[in-house]
Amino acid sequence: KKAIERIAKTRMSRLTVLGAFEELLQRGALQVALTEIGEELSLALLRWLRNSFKAVQPVQHPLLMEVLHTLLDFNKCLQPPCTEELMKEALYFEVQIARELNIQEVMLQTSGMLKAMTVMS
Repeated sequence: KKAIERIAKTRMSRLTVLGAFEELLQRGALQVALTEIGEELSLALLRWLRNSFKAVQPVQHPLLMEVLHTLLDFNKCLQPPCTEELMKEALYFEVQIARELNIQEVMLQTSGMLKAMTVMS
């Protein structure tokens, strides 16, 4: 939990924080570190995640999604979000995920069309 407090309260580089989250995940300690961290830290991490999704390469998105998923799963203040600020951050992710799912759906349809075309030729 001290690692999460340090991440949330200091201006560490994004790559350093990603490395810390990766290390926690590899050690099986991410859930423990993110469980019941409270409203203030949850909000700080949600904001950090929002900004990070925009700033990092897509290859790093699965790690960010794992952190987000763990944060949402193991904090009662996010089930449902208990403050307006937490709700605002949660809604941001809901919209972004819906957009991504729509893109994936179109890609799946296009893939099916391409497979049908190549089978016919």
